[in-house]
Amino acid sequence: MKLVGSTARVCVLADDDLPLDSNVETKFHVFSGIGYVVLALIFTAPNRNSPTRFSLSLIFRKKHLERYLVLHQVVQEHMLRLVNKLKTVLLWVTLAYLTHSHTTHTHHTRTHTRC
Repeated sequence: MKLVGSTARVCVLADDDLPLDSNVETKFHVFSGIGYVVLALIFTAPNRNSPTRFSLSLIFRKKHLERYLVLHQVVQEHMLRLVNKLKTVLLWVTLAYLTHSHTTHTHHTRTHTRC
């Protein structure tokens, strides 16, 4: 679990200069010291009406690197499809959140008006 948290910080924080409205950026890290490789797709999506940076990462042992490199293009394409699906889901969640917030606010306003 420690590896996952560290990986997320390295991948996402390394792109502080990445514009929030940019396309998906792919990062490939080899952590030789601990024997892991990370493919990370960094993207932005709305999170409760605020643009937020996310990372979808594939983490595997370095001993599988040669075998992975044969499949890299296919894996990356499938992960890009997953990112697009995640962005759509996050957009729907944000729209539901905004709709619920607006409905709740309108309901409270009407309640106070009647009193």
